Amino acid sequence: AQKYLESKPAAPAARAQGLLEAGEAFVGLQKLDDAQRNAEQALALAPAGALNAEGRLLLGQVQMARGDAAGAAKDFLAVAVLFDDPEITPRALSLAAEALTKAGKAEDAKKALEEMRTRFPGYAAARGR
Repeated sequence: AQKYLESKPAAPAARAQGLLEAGEAFVGLQKLDDAQRNAEQALALAPAGALNAEGRLLLGQVQMARGDAAGAAKDFLAVAVLFDDPEITPRALSLAAEALTKAGKAEDAKKALEEMRTRFPGYAAARGR
């Protein structure tokens, strides 16, 4: 992803996608400042739509990696509220439930999972939830 970004893709969507992929790698490498910077740049390039949602999910992943489960839950829940997508929204709800559980908010986590199961039963069944 980093090599791709160095090639300076002209299309904002293509650059945003590369930033998000590199950002996920940075989270895995615990380079959280780099991951956050990539997410913020991607959000600037994609102010709406699926890439924006993915950028917000990446920000939540950065928060989780930093140990801020409550902050991550807010990021994930924002995606679930702002986007209605059959892949992104249930993933956001699932991540929110995990973050809420880690934040000690079991009831809120239960609500997020229930919303995911109700709104996206196929997604929940495929994931064994």
